[in-house]
Amino acid sequence: MKLDPLSCRSASTELLNTTENPRHRAILENYLLHASCEVAGYWQYIFDSSMTVQEPVYHFRGGPYASILTGREAVMGFYEQNAIAGSNVMFSEHERLSVADWGLSGDMLLHQLVPGSMLAAMGETADDHDAIYVISVQAMQLWPYNADGLLEGENVYIDWDNRTVTKLDPAEVITAAQARAALDPFIPAFAKFVPDYAK
Repeated sequence: MKLDPLSCRSASTELLNTTENPRHRAILENYLLHASCEVAGYWQYIFDSSMTVQEPVYHFRGGPYASILTGREAVMGFYEQNAIAGSNVMFSEHERLSVADWGLSGDMLLHQLVPGSMLAAMGETADDHDAIYVISVQAMQLWPYNADGLLEGENVYIDWDNRTVTKLDPAEVITAAQARAALDPFIPAFAKFVPDYAK
């Protein structure tokens, strides 16, 4: 397992380099910027009128996140809580993506860094609430886009029953600030708003 903040860009960049269809390229560029902003902590820009519909709907299936979030306020709250908790730092392995006129689909081995206190709140065993753990799960996602190329929501399926949880050595931890520094060169300046709690 290699914790590389740039892993969120690898599969979409590779597919973008071989995609010529203008709509498909627009969807991939949206996904690429969305993923980069999310991991870098610039989650507010995901909800810009050029990125996402006014009232997105998110479906999470599997594990403690299982829920349906309807509307801008609910979905923004989800991203904000992840950022406050410091659990927006994620990495992907073996990601596969496919793009079509309706949107984008893919699967990956997803690694999410979470503090021990958050892990315990999720019902997991955490012997050190101040340590950082990585939850690794197989995930599948479907992202529909509207006629204007805006994200309509996310449908995420998580194989929670086969998750692994690993306590990281402090030297292995990638902080939110480190993830942001790695991704900053790929994110336009107008997207870079960071609230005080995430600085």
